[in-house]
Amino acid sequence: MYKAKMEKSEIEESVVIYSIADESGIIIRFISDYDSAEGFANLLNELQVERCHVAEIAEDIFVAVSQ
Repeated sequence: MYKAKMEKSEIEESVVIYSIADESGIIIRFISDYDSAEGFANLLNELQVERCHVAEIAEDIFVAVSQ
């Protein structure tokens, strides 16, 4: 099961980084907002996406949105 995580940047403490993780650990980190991360995690769970595809899907969704 995927979940959104929030953590402080190791380089700049004032920067918050959101990530998607599962039981094995963090899969991908990206800077966005927590609602986007949580919604993405929920979508991954709903669609039962395999772990090996998560990073590629995140890149497709979040890069396409930002362009």
